[in-house]
Amino acid sequence: MARMSKEEAGRAKMLQEIASGKLTPLKAIKLNCLDCVCYDRNEVAKCPSVNCPLHAFRFGRNPYGNELSEEELKNIRNCYEEYRAGEVHG
Repeated sequence: MARMSKEEAGRAKMLQEIASGKLTPLKAIKLNCLDCVCYDRNEVAKCPSVNCPLHAFRFGRNPYGNELSEEELKNIRNCYEEYRAGEVHG
């Protein structure tokens, strides 16, 4: 049996988290950031995309220390979609 690469193992874990139904918005952001850098945690820490709306949340924690309102989550989702569509550059 072939050994899974770090990226394959990361994707498998991400799919498992999604299937579990326990994926919080912050976990989803953390997993997205890991996926973006091929599951290299060191690269998440060095992420140069400071204009990405998820940058501040990339470690799976809210840096502002408060619960995000539904409106804040909606704004993050919208900004992220714009970023992924190439309308905003990191």
